[in-house]
Amino acid sequence: MPIFSLFLTISCPFFPSLYKFSPFSLIFSPGQYTTGRGSSGVGLTAAVLRQYTTGRGSSGVGLTAAVLGELALEGGALVLADRGVCCIDEFDKMAEGERVALHEALEQQSVAVAKAGVVASLNARCAVLAAANPALGRYDPRRSLEHNLQLPAALLSRFDLLWLLQDRPQRDRDLRLAQHITYVHQHCREPPSAFRPLDMKLMRRYLCACRRRCPRLPEALGEFLTAAYVELRRERGRGLYTSARTLLAVLRLSTALARLRLGAVVEKDDVTEALRLLEAARDSLRGDSEPVPRCPRPSEAIFGVLRELGGPGGRSVPLPHALEVLGARGFTPAQVSAALAEYEGLDVLQVNPARTRVTFV
Repeated sequence: MPIFSLFLTISCPFFPSLYKFSPFSLIFSPGQYTTGRGSSGVGLTAAVLRQYTTGRGSSGVGLTAAVLGELALEGGALVLADRGVCCIDEFDKMAEGERVALHEALEQQSVAVAKAGVVASLNARCAVLAAANPALGRYDPRRSLEHNLQLPAALLSRFDLLWLLQDRPQRDRDLRLAQHITYVHQHCREPPSAFRPLDMKLMRRYLCACRRRCPRLPEALGEFLTAAYVELRRERGRGLYTSARTLLAVLRLSTALARLRLGAVVEKDDVTEALRLLEAARDSLRGDSEPVPRCPRPSEAIFGVLRELGGPGGRSVPLPHALEVLGARGFTPAQVSAALAEYEGLDVLQVNPARTRVTFV
């Protein structure tokens, strides 16, 4: 299971906030920066190379070794960034054959090598920050995420958060950006700011202190996490599939938030904030479109009617009366039977053998 969070940002071309995030990799140690277009599959993971020795004074055995060469295992950007961060720009420009090599590294955070008789497994326990552009230069919220990025869903599901950053016209922000660029071009330095930026050394010290923390997850949060995951699984109409990787993402984000405050225990506020980040990331993928209200499924609507018939604190409902009310509201007997079977499977309600009463668990 990955122990570091993975992030993918989707931006329109020439978005100013993603002009270059290579300095971001300098804050972390170790940190690696690469691009999708300039990196091959082995350049990101690992490669087996044949090295030759040169120089005077070689013995016969040394010359033999120089002729034959020796195999050496060299790690790529993900391996070199072990326990650090790896920044990958132009993630969408990577060739399909080279992109396949990332699946294992992003899922298991290790790189398995079996080439030329060399069999090894290298650690790649790093956080990945990737940036990609839409395939047609502009994100279309009416299309799926896979069609917008031309990236497989199996690879996108390995990222904890997927953020959409758009360059929308905004007069005040555009004016500040133009003034900043003009000042830097004229004076070859940054303009004076109203605040004092944090020192790079201080940031490194703070992050090192955070990384030394290993917050534990208390048992009291088990039920809260389970209920939140089940609720995410029940949601529809979001355009993103929720799997067990989503639960692992929430756990990693909660642990990271606890580390940022130098806490020893993951608290409920950390989990709530992780869920909020996950929801905000999903909402950002809608782009310029307004939030689409989620239409409840027939089974959800039927369950709501049953709870309504039960009243406040009600434990059971007569099934014949419920069927009569549901039929008047337009639900078919097949839909009612399917809803009862679904919620019985979730251990939310029970129907007696005579099929005369529904009891809420």
